[in-house]
Amino acid sequence: MAGKGGRKSTTWTASHPGPGRPPAEKSLTKALRDKVDPKEMAERIIALSRDKDKTIALKATTYIYDRLDGTPIQSLRTQSDDLPQIVIAGPGVELDKADSGDTSQASSDQGADS
Repeated sequence: MAGKGGRKSTTWTASHPGPGRPPAEKSLTKALRDKVDPKEMAERIIALSRDKDKTIALKATTYIYDRLDGTPIQSLRTQSDDLPQIVIAGPGVELDKADSGDTSQASSDQGADS
């Protein structure tokens, strides 16, 4: 029965665990870990990195590199006439005032010089 405001009360149970990621014992990752030998998979990827087809070799090499060092941090900049500049950067990236799109400090500094 719906209470005030029309919301139903929901009780999460084992058969209906609720939103979000499935329990670990039911995940695809768990099933793959049970079936795949990590050393064999690593050998296959290394073999692919030595493939005569340069496209396959490059993809395998990139995969290996990304697993060892992590994927490179990417940033995105966009600007519209109607909106201020937006800068999206990965964690640990320091932005200059010029990069942040924040012109409030620059305009207040100019006003102080006048």
